[in-house]
Order: sequence, then structure tokens, then C-alpha cells
Amino acid sequence: NPDSEEAFAEYILEQFRRRREGVWFLNNGEPVYLTGRAWMALQWCKMRDNGGYMDFRYAQLDMFYFAEACIVDPRCMGELFVKSRRTGFTYVTLAIMLNDATINRNVNLGLTSQNDKDAQRTFVKVAYMFRSLPFFFRPVVKGAFDSDKVIEFALPADKSKAAKLARENKGKDYLNSLFDYEATKDGAYDGQKLFRYLGD
Repeated sequence: NPDSEEAFAEYILEQFRRRREGVWFLNNGEPVYLTGRAWMALQWCKMRDNGGYMDFRYAQLDMFYFAEACIVDPRCMGELFVKSRRTGFTYVTLAIMLNDATINRNVNLGLTSQNDKDAQRTFVKVAYMFRSLPFFFRPVVKGAFDSDKVIEFALPADKSKAAKLARENKGKDYLNSLFDYEATKDGAYDGQKLFRYLGD
């Protein structure tokens, strides 16, 4: 916990390294590489459906590999994934987006679904993932920590007289990134630059 973090600094730094570089492991004697985003999802992103972590599955590993290829290739404009129900694609994508939202500065991430209710249900999943992260992976949140509508990593509002007198702009010390959802309708995210987007 935050009170004992200094004693575990080496462990925490190793988690950040794995998140950045990925991990090799032996699966029944076969070497398998997990991308940093895949490792983050399997290790730290809890699913709201059952309160547990994702199981390792080769089909989902291929989803992580393909998403990684799309992300690192500047020629790629996105990914179209046609699927059946219960493939785990939504959780894979939400874990990737949450990972990116919590390490990048000044980015917006969003999602839409077939209607407002479904978009909210999907966002509740990512909000649960965020709240389940260990403290060292959770950036400071502006607004309610348990919001199911938006997660904004920015300077919390301080309306005290002392803060107004100080006039210090400490916004540069925060990620200033935002993750939210909108209903699928004309004008959703119109004019906004999105770093990552999920049309579920």
C-alpha cells in the first residue's frame, strides 16, 4: 500500500518494466511472449463479470498481438473485428485502452455501442478495471473515483481560498487524459481527437 511503497520500490519498478516491455513465460514448456498490454490485462485488470482476472487463452493472445501490430504501425487506421459473442474481445480492448489511458498524457479515449445503455454497461466494465488496479498504476483522478461515466486523470478541483491565492498551475504534473463514452448517434465525438476509440 502507499504507506509501505518504499520497501517494495524494486517490485513496483519491475511491474512498470513488464508493462512496458512485456513478458516471456513457458506454457507447458513452450516459450510464449505476452505484450506489455497483454501482461497488464492478465495480471492486473479484473473483470466485472466475475470479479476475477482473464484466463490465458491463445485466441485472445492473437487479439493482443493483432492490436499491438495496429498500434505500432503508423499506416494502420484501425481494426475491424467481426466476432461472435463471448470471445473476450471487449475486455481485451478495454484493457488495452485502460493501459494506454493511464500512461499517456493529454489524450482522449472513448467508446460507443449500439445505444446509450449498452455504452454505459461497457464503460462500467472499464471503470471497474480501473478501480481494481493497484495504487501504483492508478493516476490521480479529477472528480469521483467511482464514476461510471467518465475517468479524467487531471488536477482535482481545489476551490479553497488558499488555492486561489496561490495561482499555481500544477496541471503539468498530471496526465490530463480523459476516458468516457457516448451513445451511437450523429455527432458522437464530432470534432474530438481520440487517441483510442472502441465502437462496440
